[in-house]
Amino acid sequence: MNTSSKPIAEISSTLDQNSKEGNKNVYHKINEATESSIKIGKASQMIIDIASKTNAENKGYRY
Repeated sequence: MNTSSKPIAEISSTLDQNSKEGNKNVYHKINEATESSIKIGKASQMIIDIASKTNAENKGYRY
């Protein structure tokens, strides 16, 4: 019986599990970054809208 293959199989299984856990963490961080980017985009659009309205009002236009 070849006993050396069992530790290799265990190591392979452990590495596979660690890889899956690592991927979950990476995907979680990507999702967090995406959500933050969306919030920043919305906030930026609000600032642009306010600046546009203020600029128009300063020039005497009704917004």
